Amino acid sequence: MADFKEIAQNFVTYYYTNFDADRTKLAMLYREESNLTFQEADVQGAAAIMEKITTLGFNQVRHEITSIDTQPTPAGGLIVTVIGGLITDGEERPQNFYQTFHLVPEANGGFWVANDMFRLTFPIA
Repeated sequence: MADFKEIAQNFVTYYYTNFDADRTKLAMLYREESNLTFQEADVQGAAAIMEKITTLGFNQVRHEITSIDTQPTPAGGLIVTVIGGLITDGEERPQNFYQTFHLVPEANGGFWVANDMFRLTFPIA
């Protein structure tokens, strides 16, 4: 396997660049077996996941990534956890988030997203 940290970095760059510019380009990453947990909402299948991420309650978004942690899985996949901030619709202050992906290898050498978990994080009051 190529350097798993480099693969994770390339995936994260691709994912958030396209999430911010044109979310429809992310459809190729998901399969019918894919699962998404977005906050409390659980969604399964590529079409349902794309429906969820293309109909979120904002028009513009910009992600600022602060850290990427990754580990290889026994079957040749990767677990990738991303921490950062996101700014929506001209807001001045970013909202903190973390997102974890389970990437599964494809026969052609690429990866698809089997599991995707997203959560906004807030300070403990």
